[in-house]
Amino acid sequence: RRARLRGARAGYEGNISRDTSFFLTMGYNSAKNTRVDGQIANVPRFTSEAGVQYLNEAGWFVQPSMYFQSSRRRPD
Repeated sequence: RRARLRGARAGYEGNISRDTSFFLTMGYNSAKNTRVDGQIANVPRFTSEAGVQYLNEAGWFVQPSMYFQSSRRRPD
């Protein structure tokens, strides 16, 4: 095998009101080249997203969110 991929993801959701809810997700990734014992580039180590969701009785849905990922620049 040339690569070992590991990761974990966790999330939480909750209600603010009858029509509005929020969410938060976080992730950890590890992509390792087993031949040279180094991390593989272009795979972010940490990711996260947070936002709110709005859905009313008429069917209107809005979901603004913010996304973060750590640096993907690492030597191979």
